[in-house]
Amino acid sequence: LNMALSPDVEAGDKLLLQATVSDSTLGEPFVNVVELNVIPKQDRQGGVNRPPKRHGSGDGDNPTPGGIALPKVVAVKKDDDNWSRYEFEPDTACHVISDPVEVDGKLAMEHVFYINVDNTSLKTEMKYSKQDSRLLEAKFKYGNILLGLAMLHDDGGTKKRNSGDGAENGEVPSVQDRIRQVTQAVAPVLLPMIDQLSGLEEDQFEELSIAGEDG
Repeated sequence: LNMALSPDVEAGDKLLLQATVSDSTLGEPFVNVVELNVIPKQDRQGGVNRPPKRHGSGDGDNPTPGGIALPKVVAVKKDDDNWSRYEFEPDTACHVISDPVEVDGKLAMEHVFYINVDNTSLKTEMKYSKQDSRLLEAKFKYGNILLGLAMLHDDGGTKKRNSGDGAENGEVPSVQDRIRQVTQAVAPVLLPMIDQLSGLEEDQFEELSIAGEDG
């Protein structure tokens, strides 16, 4: 946290800073009070500027530092060219295209996520929910992206673990096909699940624990 102090503040002064966080899921705001001790100005020597590292994505065989980067996201609607190009249907949620690219002399996979913003389940939530439609669309987008990234990451690790085991190619669907299948299956419950989990309160933890033990 960087702050500009008032000109009349001197070294040795003590300042109180109160930070208040409010959210619809909190019964009461979260308040944190910090005491700041003002010290004399410190002269720091400048460091050497280094070019920022690009965090690419890994394909399992040629991973790059940083794991999987945040992908490019394309919203798809029924009247878009991408709808017919990638054979979208009303219940399709997410379609991923992965292409190899060269990053710093190494091969990495670049992923593009095509998200169906005309998905039937999303449109139903928009129709009956009191939440802003833009918020619902954002939840739907990022929920699908997180699911897809998790599956891509797991697929990369699985390939690395199973390399050289003699398995024949083509016996299982590609990770891109699995992402499409899983996100389509999860779409009807994705938004309700996000809202239910974000709305959990501390007094419900014990109830859920007891219910789990009874099962």
